[in-house]
Amino acid sequence: MNTLNKNNSNNEQNFQEPDNKNKKGKKFYIALAICLTAISAAAWSTYKSVKDFIVPSKSESKFKNHSQTSNKTIPQNQDKNSILDKKSPDKKPTLNKRQPIPYDKPQNNEQQSSENNSEETQPVSAQTSESPIVYPAGNHIIKEFSDGKPMYSKTMNDWRSHNGTDFSATTGSTVKSITDGVVKDIYVDSSYGMTVKVEHDSGFTAYYSGLGETVLVKKDEKLTSGQEIGSVAKIPCEIADESHVHISIYKDGKFIDPLLILEKEN
Repeated sequence: MNTLNKNNSNNEQNFQEPDNKNKKGKKFYIALAICLTAISAAAWSTYKSVKDFIVPSKSESKFKNHSQTSNKTIPQNQDKNSILDKKSPDKKPTLNKRQPIPYDKPQNNEQQSSENNSEETQPVSAQTSESPIVYPAGNHIIKEFSDGKPMYSKTMNDWRSHNGTDFSATTGSTVKSITDGVVKDIYVDSSYGMTVKVEHDSGFTAYYSGLGETVLVKKDEKLTSGQEIGSVAKIPCEIADESHVHISIYKDGKFIDPLLILEKEN
């Protein structure tokens, strides 16, 4: 009897043990599933955060593009005055240099003025008034009037017409008015330096060029024959020549030989 009870007890234990094992196994798998789900959720959340950080949203991209475009269109660090300076650079003030009538121009060595060659040089009445005619600075000529023909220029190293006459004179010596007249202009010529323009009563206009900065006459001043105008200085376009004063005479719309006025005898 006791033996039978022991067998029944063993059978009950053997029957109960599998049920306990099955319950423990189910709990293990449930816990494992929950862990895997939590890990997957955490991994997805991390991936999404990294993706959003690396690749911005469309709205953010539009905002950044607009911001970059605005910065290119209107640079914030660029000074407005610097932009204006680039468009309109400052210009240095120019001196009062002008050329009221055409001066000597470079010419080809073989070039000659057909108009001047076809016309014969006619003597000009030296005096239509009683005022005497005087030389501006002696009568020694170092370069004659070319009458439109080209002459070699040592300073410019080319061939050009010489529309005046160069009278030798030491630097600082006085230059005199040829005859009575009125001072019409005083200016610095880019080629001939300080120049005094005088409209003479005899019917011609004389240009006294190569004077010093100190001029002894004023604009609109009435001059008399032999009156001192200034002193001899330098002539930029004839600097290689010896010291002299350059006299140009304009009459009837063209340059003429000053010797026709001064009546120099060769």
